Amino acid sequence: MALPDASLKIVVGLILAFIAYYLEGVLRWFGVGFAVSGPAMTIFWKLVAAVLILGIIWLFEKRTLASINIRRPSEKDINWAFYFWGISMAWYWVVSLIFPQEQSEGVSTIANFHPLIVLGIILTSSTVEELFFRGYLIERFKELTGRIGLGVLISYIMFLVPHVQFFGLSWLLYHGFGATLLYVFYLWRRNLVAVMLLHLLGNLPILIPTFMAYFS
Repeated sequence: MALPDASLKIVVGLILAFIAYYLEGVLRWFGVGFAVSGPAMTIFWKLVAAVLILGIIWLFEKRTLASINIRRPSEKDINWAFYFWGISMAWYWVVSLIFPQEQSEGVSTIANFHPLIVLGIILTSSTVEELFFRGYLIERFKELTGRIGLGVLISYIMFLVPHVQFFGLSWLLYHGFGATLLYVFYLWRRNLVAVMLLHLLGNLPILIPTFMAYFS
């Protein structure tokens, strides 16, 4: 049975968004190599993904950013972003007291980058990851299936896996709760810009070991 035109367009859009977000890996899979690599290229590829995904929304779907809940946040949205950040940091602090954390290889790797590079990674991660994982995936799967749960589940798994791969399983203990709060906050407030702020606040503490390593 053929999909209705609207559903087919969503499926194609999802495929294009996946390709856009993982473009570097897709190109490498096809044998296209790159002479330049490193953290600066990570920032570059995230920016490319953002441009392509926005292009999919505007040019292919011919829709507005409101379709993925990008809109001006209210004062309550901003306030609650800080409240949720406080809850996330409280969890991290309590868990760290009970189970003292050893710095993971992933954190050590990031901490050895130049602070401006780390800031670039933080900014692009907190915006582009939200654009793809919380905004586009959840909303388009919701339209495709009529239920929001499938999109949340797929997005949640896809979001956790690379973080665990890079930071190790201990990341789930210290930051898995914070990652879950991103989804709770998004599903409650339905404002992607506010979730980007929450994500940004959660990522900023990585600057502490970065500055310590840079000025030591």
